[in-house]
Amino acid sequence: MPGNDVALCREPPAARTLGELGYDVQDLAEIRRILQQPDGIVLAVGPAGSGRTASLHAMLEAIAPECRRIRTVEDTIPRRRPGWLQGEAGDPDDGRGHDPLAARFRRLLRSRPDALLLAEIDSSEAAQLVLRAAQAGCRVFSALHGGRAHHVFPRFRAWGVAATDLADHLVLVVAQRLVRALCRHCSLPDDSEAVRDALVRAADGWRSPPAARDSVQARMVNPGGCKHCRGEGYRGHVLVYEWIEVDSGVRSLVEEGVGATEMERRLLADGRSLWERGLRHVAAGATSLGALRASVREPR
Repeated sequence: MPGNDVALCREPPAARTLGELGYDVQDLAEIRRILQQPDGIVLAVGPAGSGRTASLHAMLEAIAPECRRIRTVEDTIPRRRPGWLQGEAGDPDDGRGHDPLAARFRRLLRSRPDALLLAEIDSSEAAQLVLRAAQAGCRVFSALHGGRAHHVFPRFRAWGVAATDLADHLVLVVAQRLVRALCRHCSLPDDSEAVRDALVRAADGWRSPPAARDSVQARMVNPGGCKHCRGEGYRGHVLVYEWIEVDSGVRSLVEEGVGATEMERRLLADGRSLWERGLRHVAAGATSLGALRASVREPR
């Protein structure tokens, strides 16, 4: 059935390992492979509250055994990790117009770390420093406030980083959302026309076609909830994500000047987009169509 290749993360992934975040098994294996590269930039993209920090920490944990010097610069430190040198940026206004996260990042870069985490890229200075660190042979992890994985190139271009320069050093982009999960104790079957239509429209593009209609287990929220979800009808979250490995093929697209729409069509087809992955969770009964629509923009 459609839910067979859907991994669930029923609770917020505040302190989870990479394997517990909710990636599909095949995607997890590919992401682990990409993380083994000795240098390059890894970006987690999404709005506040989408689990970007948890994902970046889990990725760093995955490579920690082979990295002697892991350094982080964060707004606040969600969890202390043994063996890491973690620091907070400090006062956001230093009186000189400098980005405090970037200033601390610059100092740490001089210590020649194996891996660096910058909490978020939100300025031209930070974007340039991340690129500089990757050019120096460092593994760089950071978050970007944004919508989709393929949007990172125009975002960096707006900060003065050429798309070709970024593509030369970017290795992985993961865009993600945390979508509310239905309470497994009180959710109700959902055979509505809206759900059926959404699944039918998406099914043709799925790499693994859905099974017969009677095997779809779509469900909806129970308005009254129950004691297990404290009357809310939802409990925990499921991870919805899309990812791009920046390989020679992607670099060729960048060099050709392919626009965002065409890049999405070429890189995130076959059921790999945020929306279509979310629909797999709907088909599996893990979340509702309404909850998905509240977190992920439906394509039109």
